[in-house]
Amino acid sequence: MRSWCPISVPIGCTGSPWTLTAGSGPGAEPIVLPAGSGPRHLVLIEDFLVVACELSAELWQGQRVDDGGWSEVQRVPASAVDADDPIAPSALRADGNQVFVANRGAGTIAVFDLDLGSGRLIPLTEFPGGGSTPRDLVVHPDGLWVANQTNHLISVFSRRTLPPERAHFEFASPSPACIVLGPR
Repeated sequence: MRSWCPISVPIGCTGSPWTLTAGSGPGAEPIVLPAGSGPRHLVLIEDFLVVACELSAELWQGQRVDDGGWSEVQRVPASAVDADDPIAPSALRADGNQVFVANRGAGTIAVFDLDLGSGRLIPLTEFPGGGSTPRDLVVHPDGLWVANQTNHLISVFSRRTLPPERAHFEFASPSPACIVLGPR
C-alpha cells in the first residue's frame, strides 16, 4: 500500500529556484523547480506531477523516482499561441491522462495527453476559452466549464469533440474566479 504525503505550492516566494514541499515535518522532500518558473497549480497522475508555472508560462513535469524524490521529465509551453499579453497558466486540471490548462493572456484552454508509456506530455489541442482571462475551469463528463474573469462570463464547452467549434452555452457572471458544480 502506498503512503501519501501532501505536496504544496508556494506563492509570493522570492526564493530562487522555487521549491515545492512534498510531505511535512522531518524528512519532507523538496521538489526544486527552475528559477523564474513561478509554480502555481499542480496535478498528480499516477507517479507523474504536472505543475503550471505562471511566470515562465510552462508546464513542469516530474516523475517519482525510487528514492521517493522527483526527477524532471520535461518542460513544455502551456500555450502555443503567440499572444500580445503575457501568458499565465491560471488553472490546471486532470481527467484520466488528460491535462487541461486555462491560459490567461492567450485566452485559451490547452489540452495535453500524458503518455504513461513514454512519460511525456503531448499537446492535443488548444482552443479559445470564451474570453480573454480564463481564471478557472471544471472538467466534468458533461462539459468543460470555464470562468472568464474579465469578460464576466462562464463558458461551457462540449467534451464530445476537442477542440469544440464554439461554446455550447454561455452565461453572465460578475468576475468569476472559481467554479464549483453542486447539486440542484
